[in-house]
Amino acid sequence: MGKNLAATADLQQKAIKSVTVKIRQAATRELADWLQSKQTACNRTMLTVIPKDILVYFTQHWLLNHAGPSTACGKLVAAPGSLLSTKSHLSSKLEQLGRNGDWDSVNQTGNPMLSAQVTTMLKGYGNQASQLGHQKTAAVPMTEVEVQLLLQSMHKTCNSSSTASQQHMLLMRDGIQFSLLWQSCLRSLNAGALRLDNIVVPTGATQCHIWCQN
Repeated sequence: MGKNLAATADLQQKAIKSVTVKIRQAATRELADWLQSKQTACNRTMLTVIPKDILVYFTQHWLLNHAGPSTACGKLVAAPGSLLSTKSHLSSKLEQLGRNGDWDSVNQTGNPMLSAQVTTMLKGYGNQASQLGHQKTAAVPMTEVEVQLLLQSMHKTCNSSSTASQQHMLLMRDGIQFSLLWQSCLRSLNAGALRLDNIVVPTGATQCHIWCQN
């Protein structure tokens, strides 16, 4: 039985790419070292760490030590995507250590990475980074906050007295297009081919129906 379990563990390990293993090990080592440095304050290890420890670790250590320059605002901002990736690696490591399932705050069991507190903090940081001007490099969906900031900027430029009438109309067109694409998930090709008779607004409705060919 022991040999079979060892063989199974070996196969499971091979399911993860070597580069992923190295990144996960580095993320785990960084958290473990931080916990070790805080033994007097929290006395936690990877086997006993709780969501509150993770929140302090992310906000007071990780974000400060993994910040990079943001050309838009001139400040050092850690990439939200990198934080999410770190959270994922640490969550996987905690599962390997037997800390499975969503965090149970009553019994203090489960995976602390899978807690509402950590999830809310990550979402909040993503919004904050966008407001500070952090620019994503990967092709990821825009959040509602990002779309609102984009439309607000376009609206401000559109209503500026220095904006030519032609540019004003183009900004209005682009704003409508961005809103349509984000809310409907249409492809640009389909959205650009829409005609007036493709859009139906039922009487008294606050939403419209869009008919297009996939």
